[in-house]
Amino acid sequence: MTFDQPTNPNIDTTEEDMAIATDKGAILLDELNPAWFQAIDVSELVMSQYAQCIIGQCYPGKGFYHGLEQLNLTDLPDAYAYGFDLEDTSEDSNWDKLTALWTEKVTSRLEDWATSRA
Repeated sequence: MTFDQPTNPNIDTTEEDMAIATDKGAILLDELNPAWFQAIDVSELVMSQYAQCIIGQCYPGKGFYHGLEQLNLTDLPDAYAYGFDLEDTSEDSNWDKLTALWTEKVTSRLEDWATSRA
């Protein structure tokens, strides 16, 4: 599955842009690492910290860029477009919003997974 890359990968302009990017990122993870959400400890999820972000928790101890490579993403603009990083890191509130969006994705998938096993 491929997604069109936005011409301006600055996804932290609005919360809507971040939501679209994290949707893309979650779909990509679903395709390439189907159990990814089981590796995430949402109580430790901090998107501004590479070791505690979605990529860091999916690919622990291997580094953020290794995780991007596992997802066939080649650089930071790819990470921005898929909601794994922010281009403008000056606003802490944007990191909080990004963490909240990913927390929702993880929680939703865990609930769906638990329901499917019941």
